[in-house]
Amino acid sequence: MEKTYSHESLKQFAVRVFVKMGCPEDQAAKAAEILIAADLHGIDSHGVARLKGYVRLWEVGRVNTSPNIKIVHETPSTAVVDGDSGLGLVVAPAAMKVAMEKAEELVRGGAYDIVILDEITVAIDFNLISVQGVIDLIENKPDNLELILTGRTCPEALIERADLVSRIDEIKHPYQKGLQARKGIEF
Repeated sequence: MEKTYSHESLKQFAVRVFVKMGCPEDQAAKAAEILIAADLHGIDSHGVARLKGYVRLWEVGRVNTSPNIKIVHETPSTAVVDGDSGLGLVVAPAAMKVAMEKAEELVRGGAYDIVILDEITVAIDFNLISVQGVIDLIENKPDNLELILTGRTCPEALIERADLVSRIDEIKHPYQKGLQARKGIEF
């Protein structure tokens, strides 16, 4: 027999599971939010169905529910973040916060004519960063700076503020023939 649950009840269930594992309440809520966002976007492989896998990793000691997240190396535009074996659902928003801080510094710093924030709309879509943070970045950028945002499912609020919006649709791709990702092209 199939049962249907509201996304809010699934979110509360996931929060309870993460808290039971030892996650602080705020991190548990963020992790659950991300799982629900994946489900609501039809990406079931990254949704609540993954909860069981996180519990199993925790049971065998492979997940740190109170990670010490830190930057171990950085440049003006990048950072290597050590997640201390924390849940990716917790570490990713922390890393995205660092990425947004770097983006803000690059945009406002005046040293560049162009800044590309690759796949940023995906990070917004998965609630890793706020759309308002990106709007603030757009609205406060210097006039002589070209700011390029890429990704799928761009929020209408960003489209309204953009000078140019393009959509790229996949028509043919090497993956369709079973070819794997190529170094220097896809990664």
